[in-house]
Parts: sequence; C-alpha cells; structure tokens
Amino acid sequence: MKYWLKNRFVANLITTTVLLTAVFSLFVYPFMRDRLNEYNDISVFVNTNIDFDIPEPSVEQVVELWNKEFIHSIYPYFLDEQHVLFNNRTRRTSILFADLSSGEFAMYNSSRLIEGSLTTWRTNQAYIDFAYHRETGAQVGDTISFPIMDEDMDFVVTAIFETNNRFLRGGAIAINLTNEIRDLIGWERGYSGAFVVASDYSQARSYMWHDYRPLGRLRDRALFESDEIYQMHVDMITNRPYQNEIVFFRDRLPNAPVAAFRHGIYFLSLVLIILLSVVINVVFFLREKGHWKEKILSGGNPRGYYRLALFFDFIISLLVIYVILYINQNFLYDNFFAPSIATPIHISMYITVILSCIACYMVNVLMLKILREPKVEIGKALNVAISPWNGKLQSTSLSTSSNFMQAENISDAVANNLKHMGYNVFTIFDNEKLTQAPRDEEIFEFHNSQERKYDVLTQFNTVSSSMYKDASSIEIFYFPSKKEDVAKRIAHAIAEASGLPIKGVYHTSNIDFFYKSDKPIFLIHFTMAKKEEEIYNKKFDEICIAIAEGLSGNKMSPMPSGNIAKPLNNAKK
Repeated sequence: MKYWLKNRFVANLITTTVLLTAVFSLFVYPFMRDRLNEYNDISVFVNTNIDFDIPEPSVEQVVELWNKEFIHSIYPYFLDEQHVLFNNRTRRTSILFADLSSGEFAMYNSSRLIEGSLTTWRTNQAYIDFAYHRETGAQVGDTISFPIMDEDMDFVVTAIFETNNRFLRGGAIAINLTNEIRDLIGWERGYSGAFVVASDYSQARSYMWHDYRPLGRLRDRALFESDEIYQMHVDMITNRPYQNEIVFFRDRLPNAPVAAFRHGIYFLSLVLIILLSVVINVVFFLREKGHWKEKILSGGNPRGYYRLALFFDFIISLLVIYVILYINQNFLYDNFFAPSIATPIHISMYITVILSCIACYMVNVLMLKILREPKVEIGKALNVAISPWNGKLQSTSLSTSSNFMQAENISDAVANNLKHMGYNVFTIFDNEKLTQAPRDEEIFEFHNSQERKYDVLTQFNTVSSSMYKDASSIEIFYFPSKKEDVAKRIAHAIAEASGLPIKGVYHTSNIDFFYKSDKPIFLIHFTMAKKEEEIYNKKFDEICIAIAEGLSGNKMSPMPSGNIAKPLNNAKK
C-alpha cells in the first residue's frame, strides 16, 4: 500500500484523468452530442404514431378524413405565438391548442414524457416541453399565463415533454382546447393544421401527395368583389398539390450509413482507451521493474501489489469517468439528455474502464512471469562445473543416507537436468579424502581445467530440531557480487518448488576456497532437520529442476518417461 501511494497514486491519477478526458473530448463527447442532437431533432417524428402533419384543414375536411378507410385518426389543432408569462418573465413561444382530454395527444405522449402525468386531468392544463422548461425553470404544478384575444388566462403545468421541434421558437406549449378557448379563437373557418395517423400508409401517402388541399384557407364569398375573383381564389388553393407543405414523418428517419460510421469511430475510441491504458501501465511497470525484480529474487510475490493496484486504479478510473459524465450532462450539453441515448454510452464507458483494468492486470501478470523466468538462448554456451562439497569421510547420517551422498545425488541430478536442457556439465565426486583441504584442492583443480561459466557446489548438514528454533533452511552463498540475480533466482526457484524456507542469499568473500575458483561460484547449502526429511525426499526432483532452471534462467522441458533425474548412489569422477 505504501509503495503504491508513493510511486503510483499521483502519477496514475494524473494519467488516468488526462487519458479519459482527452479521449472523451476528442471522440466520446462529439459522438454523444451528435447522437443526442439527432435524437432531439427526430424524436418528435419517431416517438409518435403520427404519419402526416397537414396544413389548414377545414372543419368539414377533418370530418371527411375521419371517414376515409385509410385514415386511422386525426388530431386537429390551432397554432399561435404568444408572450408566455412565468415567474415575472415572458418568453415568446409557440402555443398548440388541441383536445388533451384523452391524456395523450400526438407528440405529447408517454414515450416522450419527461416528468409529470398524463392521467391528471384539468380543464386549464398545459403541457410544456424541455426547451421551455430549460429556459424558464417552469416545473410541474407551476402556473403560466398568456392572453387569448386580449383576455389573460392562467394554465397549470401538468407534464413536461421532450422538445417539440416540429415548431419554431424552440418548441411549443400544448394547451387543452376547451369550448371557452375555441369560442375566443373562432374555429368555424378551419384549423391551423392536423396530425394524421394512417391505417393504410401507402394509400394515405398517395392521397396526401396528390389530392389533399388545405380548404381551411378558403375565405367567404362575401369578402370578394365578384364571382370571378372568388373563383380565382378557389382555383389558386385547389388546383395544385401541397406535398411541399405536408410533413411526412416517416421521411425524417436518421441516415443509417452515417450513424454506422459514427458508431464505428466511437467503438475505436473505446478500444483506444484500453490500448493507451495498457501502454501507460507498461511504462509504470518498467519503472517499477527493478524494485519487483529484487523482490522476486528475494522470494517475494508482487501479485498482491498488482491486485491492490488494480482495485485502486479501477476506483480512480470510475470516479474520473463519473465526474466527466456528470460535467457533460449538467454543464456542457444544454438540450434534453435522453436516457435511451446517454445510458448505453455511459455503460459502455464504465465497461471500457473495467476491461482496461483487467487488460492491465493481465499484462502485469504476464510481465511478472517473464521477469520471474528470464530466458537464456540455448544457442549460447552455459558450461557448468557442479560437485558436492561434502567429502564421503566427513559425513554424518541423515536418515539412511550420508550428507555426502545427499550432496552427490543432488549434484548429479542437477547435472543431468542441465544436460537435458542442452548445456555442457562437468562433475567430480570424492570418496577418499579425510579432510576438507585436499578435497577443495581436488575439486578446483578439476573445475579450473574445464571451459565453463559457473562453479556450483552443494553441501548438506544435518541437525537436531531441538538445536535450533528454525532448524531447516536453504542458504545460497555466491561470489562475485554481480551474480546476485542468479543466486536469488536459484533460491526463489528452490523455495517455490519445495516450500522449504530460504534463510538467506549472501554475497561473501570470507569463504577461503571461493578464491580457488577462477569463475563465478555458488555454494548451495542445505541444513536439514529430521522433520523436514519427508518434504525434501518428496520434492527431490522438483528441487533439482529448480536449481537447473535457476542457474540457466530457462525452463526445462519434460524428460522422456523413465529418464527423470533421480538420486545416484555411485561416486563418480
């Protein structure tokens, strides 16, 4: 935890914030903004069952259209513009007068409802849209006022809907068309327009395209000086089609290829977040490589650190994403923030953060594996001289085997493993020397006569468990100091393979016989108590493989059946 706080916290916070902010600003925000703008532009056309908006039908035409078999329903309306008063402020707004008694009306329906209820019925109710709500702050339950034919009237807001982009001035307010309002407006001539729902779309479209005429525009004969002028007025309205004034709602659907392209760019931006997160993580790992290499060689396991780092990196990333999305929703985008558009984008961002953290952790595990198991090219020579340092006549008993025999067995087995890996190995065993000095002279006379990279000696001591609190252990002595990484790699490999404790890895110049070698030298010292004998015997093969892999820095492939390295009891020279 302390190491993470000291070495990663600030740097990770800065890089995560910069990365997510940059990618969001360059890719995610433009994509979200375009999707939300598109949604708000076409919602009034898509999230309704309306097929056509026709201009100025007469009262008789509305009845006639209701009776046509290809028309399902028709919603006539009056349209006006007024200065609407709310909270001592006025805003010029489009006013849509229509029958709202059924609750849902055209684009003022449950699919586009933001707040409020369609089941609350009041004769003086009003539906406002998001544009009016955003600019004035009007809420459900507030009262708005405006004049109708010079008579001021109050209306209670019962619901807020998505912006009605069908009309100018940033949307429209829908007012319930009561008989009182109808009389004030004067409706005998006709309506401002009507929303039409088709039961047979193709037939209805054909009719609208070729045959519909806005008969509500016809004026009374009394307003004209002669029949000829009146007929010119009638002909001007009835002798041409009006498809350019009719709104065909189904023609306002989004462009699919453009939408697919935008989605592709957005997907690539999410992939970019994952890739850049991995790259940044690799940079952090390389910066920490020396520290963790030291820990690994000392028998440590940094996976716990990287699990902790994964958790805190995940929390930091989620917090950064939350702050970015909150700022975007509340301060950057001023139109309706449609949940159907924003929520999938938000979820995809959070999923991307999760995948980024998982990818970084997996890369860390892989790099730790590589760091723990460095590779050495087989083509390069790794000649090793390995011998037991114990002499046969200086041994004491370890169960039924002498210390010398244990040192000889493990030296011979490690030699076999290294040969199996493709290396040249030289060994010498002694059964005759009574003292250590002649034994040392013989070993190094033989070792120094060989072309090799390392000298390796194995030594066993047996003790009673009562003599020491921690009787059994493994120690690695090495010289010179630049071979510390190899010594620690051997120690860690033995400990991991056997579970036996590592007492220490020591660079030393105080062992006299080390100076007899003209190459880097390692002394692998096993101190065994009776109770660990079973572990040692059970894990003998694994210990021998671990020493070979630690020396070479390479993994040993499985030996053919029957050729597994085994303790050999015959002394060799």
